[in-house]
Amino acid sequence: MSNKIRYAEHQGSYILKFEGDIRVTLCASLDAFIKQVFSDKYLKSILLDLTQAKNIDSTALGIIAKIAELSARQLNCRPVVLSNNPDINRTLECMGLQQVLTFVDALTDRDEVLLNDKSQIKDMPLRDHGQDEMCEKVLEAHKTLMALNAHNKAVFHDLVCGLEEEKKKYSRAPKNA
Repeated sequence: MSNKIRYAEHQGSYILKFEGDIRVTLCASLDAFIKQVFSDKYLKSILLDLTQAKNIDSTALGIIAKIAELSARQLNCRPVVLSNNPDINRTLECMGLQQVLTFVDALTDRDEVLLNDKSQIKDMPLRDHGQDEMCEKVLEAHKTLMALNAHNKAVFHDLVCGLEEEKKKYSRAPKNA
């Protein structure tokens, strides 16, 4: 199984299917895709299918938290998460994501049909990103996680401080022409 995110869209309902290890290397692409999804004026709902995910790192968890934040603000609802992996579920709960996501055990018939229609499901577009953009996405994702609860704030405080220092050094460094 490869590490990727696939998606399907039908009448404003988006399904994002996470497959394999979802790590920082996919996060700049995921963040750009999420911006595109939330600019869809017909957007009604988002379902995250994690049944094929093996691991999700903290940066990806931060982007999932961002999806929840945007859904609450723009759609006045929570994204739905389908996950049957106890390790993934435990990780989501440890990060406090059960407060901002709705968990389900099975897809609706309509979503099941959509995900099984090979003509409807597509690979999320991947994009190139530089080191500075990657650092920015990691920083933003962890700040979003920190905002969820005191536990996350304590866990990610040192990482965020370190990333902010790196960002300052990078912004002060002379740029090569």
